[in-house]
Amino acid sequence: MYSVLASKLGITVLLMLPLFDRILHQGSGAQRSEQQASVLPMFSAGLPGAVQKWLQVAAVPVVPLDVAGLMIGPSSDNVGRLVLFDSRQATGRLQGWAAQVRGLKTIDVARSLDRDFRHATTPAGHRRARTRFFDRLKSRIEAAGGLWARIGDYPYPYQSAFCAAGRPYSGELSCIGNAFAPLCESSDQTRVAVPRTGAKHVNQTVGENFSVIAADFAQDIDAFARQQYRQGRPLYSQSGRSADPSQITFQNGEQFPLLWKTTFDDFSRWWRVRANIELRIQKINNVYHIDSFVASSKFRPTLEIWKGNHLATIPITSGHMQVHDGGLAFRHETRKHPGGFAFRWYEDAFNQNASHTSGRLPA
Repeated sequence: MYSVLASKLGITVLLMLPLFDRILHQGSGAQRSEQQASVLPMFSAGLPGAVQKWLQVAAVPVVPLDVAGLMIGPSSDNVGRLVLFDSRQATGRLQGWAAQVRGLKTIDVARSLDRDFRHATTPAGHRRARTRFFDRLKSRIEAAGGLWARIGDYPYPYQSAFCAAGRPYSGELSCIGNAFAPLCESSDQTRVAVPRTGAKHVNQTVGENFSVIAADFAQDIDAFARQQYRQGRPLYSQSGRSADPSQITFQNGEQFPLLWKTTFDDFSRWWRVRANIELRIQKINNVYHIDSFVASSKFRPTLEIWKGNHLATIPITSGHMQVHDGGLAFRHETRKHPGGFAFRWYEDAFNQNASHTSGRLPA
């Protein structure tokens, strides 16, 4: 009880202190904002655990708001940063209000969530709700002058992956195993076929979105594999017999120049590295100042910068780099989702296989 009262008192003091401070710093703050904008990571204030996990899986840079730091006074590091808060929670409302008093722009994530989100009953329903959430959130961030950037799903320069020798339902990949599209090897174990739509299934279920195909494979994989590849969705060998993914080839000479042929063990290592990348971006006078820390030199991450439906990718390494906005090569992208492939298949508390209590959004 006392801790709750102390917290509310601290926030009340926080809201009182900036009144004079805003007047004193109004001129200098405006001058800084002309020089610096679109700062990442964004701040989070009172977000539900499920939403925080979605942002983490999508690798959108977000860190908790330091409320105590706001009491000290405005900082040049905060100019241009956005604060994501949830108006349905008391903590989120108070922290969002505090950020507004300090002159920070805020975005209420409750407006990006479906009203009936909690009532979705199928994994497909949850995926659609998450997709709509990211679409709305990205639009609101860009409308507020923010930057939508994230760590890509694969090391540079790949846009998809093909994994062999294993199953995508263990370790770091257990929560996104359904994202991997299954391909079935032919009898020579070096060529890949795709299940034909409407083929008969056996009883053994793989995940929740597809089943092991007993027979009747299509001869041409173009329609399926190319679609998954262009959408940035990973593929995997359903039989798992080919230990060397580099030996896998596709029928009819189909070429996938940016397909990463790897194993699930290596993909898991990459997923761990990706989850721990530290990223900071400032856009000053049309120049992106990018500071990053990557824990492994084996993988070179990809930075995705989005402007509407246009995407530019940059390879990053640990350290500082500068990229002029005019030097970025943007392409029109309508197949890949700005949140990546993983969040759409992420298994959270709403999935029927997960807990029905942890991570629930509040009413």
